[in-house]
This record gives sequence, C-alpha cells and structure tokens, in this order.
Amino acid sequence: ATSARPISPGTGREAAFFRAIPLTQLPFEGAQNEQRWRLLASVAAASVLLLFLPAFNCMNLQTATLMLRQRETALRRSLGADSVQLLGLWGTEVLLSLLFAATGSVLLAWYLAPGIANWIGLSPGYSVADPIAGEALLGLGVAVLALLVLVLAPPAWRALQRIPAQALQGRTMSEGPWGRRTRQGLLTLQLAGAIMLLLLAGVLNSQQDYLLHADRGFETRNRLWLGFMVNPERIPNLDAFTAALDRHPAVEHWAFGGGHDMVSQGAMNMFVSPSNHKLVLRQSTVSPGLFATYGMTLLAGQSRTGSGEAHMVIDAKAARLLGFANPQAAVGAILRGGAGYMQEGDIPHRVVAVVNDVKRESAREAAMPQGFLLSDEPQWDISIHGPNMAALRQTVDELWKLHGPGLPHMLESADELQASVYQQEQQMTAMLTAIALLSVGVAMLGAYALISDTLRRRRTELVLHRLHGAGHLAIVRVVAGEFGIPLFIAAAVGLPAGVWLGQRYLSGFVDRVDAGAGMAVRRGVGRTLMLLVTAIAASRHVRLALNLHPAEALG
Repeated sequence: ATSARPISPGTGREAAFFRAIPLTQLPFEGAQNEQRWRLLASVAAASVLLLFLPAFNCMNLQTATLMLRQRETALRRSLGADSVQLLGLWGTEVLLSLLFAATGSVLLAWYLAPGIANWIGLSPGYSVADPIAGEALLGLGVAVLALLVLVLAPPAWRALQRIPAQALQGRTMSEGPWGRRTRQGLLTLQLAGAIMLLLLAGVLNSQQDYLLHADRGFETRNRLWLGFMVNPERIPNLDAFTAALDRHPAVEHWAFGGGHDMVSQGAMNMFVSPSNHKLVLRQSTVSPGLFATYGMTLLAGQSRTGSGEAHMVIDAKAARLLGFANPQAAVGAILRGGAGYMQEGDIPHRVVAVVNDVKRESAREAAMPQGFLLSDEPQWDISIHGPNMAALRQTVDELWKLHGPGLPHMLESADELQASVYQQEQQMTAMLTAIALLSVGVAMLGAYALISDTLRRRRTELVLHRLHGAGHLAIVRVVAGEFGIPLFIAAAVGLPAGVWLGQRYLSGFVDRVDAGAGMAVRRGVGRTLMLLVTAIAASRHVRLALNLHPAEALG
C-alpha cells in the first residue's frame, strides 16, 4: 500500500512523497492510531502490574503451605529425597496451577479478542486472535516460567533450610520475624499497586467527565446530525425536506453543515486582514442558521448571506489575531484568502458577524481560530435542534422518508459526535478502571490470606492475651497491626506514584481538569476504599479471634 500527501503548492503541480507500507500495518497508521497504540500500551502496563499482584499472593500462600508441610518434607528427606526432587515436586504442583490458569487465559483471550478489537476500532479484516499469534503464545510461556520461579523460589529456599530431625520430632520451626515481614512487604506491594491504579483511574474518570462537559462555545445537547450518501458536487433538491423542518413543532432550528465539522479536522485556509495580519483559520461552509442551531453567542453583526461577495462569520479569537480591537471592529471588514494549501489568496470575504470563542479541536490540541463561510446552498449534512431528542430523532427520520430525496442517511446526536473525539480516552478510562477494581479484589484476597495465616499462627498468643484480661479492643488492635503498617506504607508509596502518573497523563492535554482541586478528594477516596477492603478482609478473622476458646488453643 502507498500513501501520498502534497507538501507544497505550485502552478498546477504539487510535490508529493510516497511511502510504501505492508497492508497489515494499515490498521495502526495515522494520528488516531497513535492514540490506539497509547491505549494498548497503557492497558498492557496496567495488566503487567495486575499480574504481579496475584503472583505475590501465590508466593505468600506457597510459603504458608510449605511451612504446614514441614513434617512431610522432613519425612521425604529422611527417605532419601534430595533438594532437586523436592523442588521438582513443589514445582510440578505450582506449574500445574499456572498451566491451568494460562490455558484459561488463552481461551478467554481468544473469545474476547474480536469484541475488544471491534471496540477499539480495529479493522474487521485485521487478524487479532484467529489464530493466536505464535509470538503471543511464546510470550505466555515465558511469563509462566517467570511466575513459576517467582512463586516457588523464595518459599522453597526457606523450606529447604529446615532441619528434618526437629520437624520429625514435632518441633516445627516458625517463620520467624523476617518471614512475617516478608509477607507483610508483599502485601504492601499489592496494596500500593491497587492504590496507585485506583488513583490513576480516578484521574482518568475526572478528565473524561471534564472533556464531555467542557464549554467549547457551542451546545450539543438535543442536537441531531443528519448525513446522507451523495456526491457533494451533485446535491439533490432538498426544498421539500427543509420546508417540512420549518413547519414541524419538534424542530426549533436547523442549518446546513457544521455538525460533522464539529469533530472533523476541516479545511485550513489563510486569510489576510486589512491591517495585513495573516492568520490560518479552520474553515467550514455552513448556512446562516448554524449559530442559532448550536447556541453560539453572537458578539457582533448578523449571520446572513449576500450577493456578489463571500460572507464570513469568525470567532472572537480570530478577530483578535487578525488585529481587530474588538468584535464590532471586525464586522464589515474584508479578508483576503481562499487560495488553498494555506497560501495567500485574493478572494474577498466580508466579515458579517463575530461569535464567541469556539473550539472544535480535541482537548489534546490548542484551539484554532475559526471561520464559517456562509452559504444557502444545500449540503450533504444537516444540523437540527429540538427540545426533545427522542421526538426529534423520530421526527427527522419520518420527514426524511416522506420528503427526502430517497438516499441512504445517518442520524447521530451531536453529543455522540462530540464523545467520539474522546473515544480513545473513554476506552482507556474504562479498561484501567476495570483493572483497578480487579487489583482491589486481588489485594483483598492477599490481605485475607495474610491475616488468616497470621491468626492461625498466633492463636495461642491471642488466647493468652484474653486469659490475662485483654478486652475486645486489644484483640482488634493486635489483628489491625498485621495490616495497619502495610496499609500505611502502601499509601505512602502508591499515592505519590498515582499522582505522578496522573499528572503525566494530564500533561498530554491542552484542556484538562484542575488536578490540584480534585486530587485530594481522589486520594481520600483511594485511602478510604483500601481501608474498607482490608477491614472487610480482616472482619471474619477478627470475629474468630474474639470467639477463641482457651481450651481450643491451649489444649
């Protein structure tokens, strides 16, 4: 496949360059697809972090399991089993679990991949999981081996240090203070990762909400865009349809053009003001009713067409950059332009009105000055405004069938068009939020396993506390000490990391939510949620500890 792009104007000839690329790369070419790569890379990084959280859980559980099997291990060693054979036994047990998990993940990925590929906008012809790429299976195999080493090596090393004779005599060794600190450290990493992902997901959700509700100089609520398939040079007669729109009570305003230009790049043309200020405007051709249709604020002049010269409406930003002292000064001025390729031209354009600043670019781009060329000629798209969206959609569809030219058409709300500009951000937000919630669940399981194993080991200690007069609050403090320090350290590490990642994400936007105002709230929500999760994980074991009978632990 080849792509060409003109790079400079000439006298009837434009220079161009050609670039050949494989057809399989086409789905990931272009600026929009750079954002898609960013989405996939962000989700991949979050998924790797999520993978480590259950790995730490498995390491903790494997440590607890091998400590419970000290006598079994000692018996095997007394019967001649060496370290290699024991490692083989334990490794096989762990590997079987990992292989079952890997098989399930492959089947799940194969089943979900087409839907996710369609969701993020990949071409249906691009093979994503049918068949699954050999590189992906190889990577999965490497990941399984890496997890096997991570889960097995630390617990196995400690288990092999046990003295068989003491274990056979019933004197099993405890994990010691360092073993407990290691397990608390692993829980700290899980909680820190969950807090970081929660905070980052909160930043993404706040930015997404800000993008969808930011003031861009026009309204999209209860606005409908109608587009139909036709050669733009041969627009059919639409008088019957537009007359029906004028008469129907469900329609308040309508205009040709503008709807799709609110989300598309549009044409770029250079204009020169009477004071010789040169400026590139983002230009679109619309009918005079567009500004009332989209609720744009008219600062000066009137939106109207005329004969003998082109009439334009510009926004306040364009008026300032073209050298006009105020919007009123711009009305009536003649702008020269229209040569194409962002070059100077001699076609006169009279400014008949100035509207408030309008931004039709993505929030990742700076707002360009806007110019609207007025025309009463029919166009292939129509913007329509009404008080009720459901009634408006039904009305427009019926009127098109009755009075339209019988061409295939599309109906989309302006809200949907505006949201499509931030589709990549919305997808990233949804995926990272789901991963963050999964990480919270994994962290809760980790806290549950740690507290369960710790209370099993400290049953006698807790009973002695009760026998010496310790009340319920004292027992709760003992249990809370198991996760209090990990939670505090996790907050101290995860919150700054989440803030840093959130600020890096927001730095890619020209328009962004006030990070300072909302970050404290999101940090508080993250801490509260993690405290709630650990409290839920500990509640059952606290209740068991409070109900311990002395004879049960000391007998």
